[in-house]
Amino acid sequence: MNPHHDRDRKIFEVFVRENEGALMAYIRTFTRDAQIAEDLFQETMLIAWRKFDEFDSRESLSAWLRGIAKNLIRNAWRKQSNDRLVFDESTANVAQNTIEAVEMQGSDTWLERLSALSDCISRLPARSRELVTARYADKRTADELALSIGISAEAVRKRLQRIREQLADCIERYLGEATG
Repeated sequence: MNPHHDRDRKIFEVFVRENEGALMAYIRTFTRDAQIAEDLFQETMLIAWRKFDEFDSRESLSAWLRGIAKNLIRNAWRKQSNDRLVFDESTANVAQNTIEAVEMQGSDTWLERLSALSDCISRLPARSRELVTARYADKRTADELALSIGISAEAVRKRLQRIREQLADCIERYLGEATG
């Protein structure tokens, strides 16, 4: 990814944070070893970062990430003894198919989610938008923001938590209206 794709990098970071729990759970279904799972997760993220410009934004980011992870899991099966891995490849295919079926029910794509997030952020009150921008786009810490707006860092964290909850509700409504 080229340095001038700073916006893409930020978008990538948001969607990775959004998908990291589900991706780690997916990987953990295939291994008992927490270190192997962490290594597979990190390798998946590195490959996704390197190939992010190849990602088709009309598709599901979580499915794309799982596809990368699935290939890495297959490679791990070839390299390591199965005593540290839980399932064979046929079980992995069943798990993958089940996840894809569930995903098809709520078929919002990465592009739809990005559009929803953008729309929901634009609907926030100006002070909330400024706080979100300062925290996530400008990468300012809660302590830095607290000093600049004259409240405690804990109050900043609480405001951001409430804003994230508002955004999550807004995105859910937005995507529900789009599919309903």
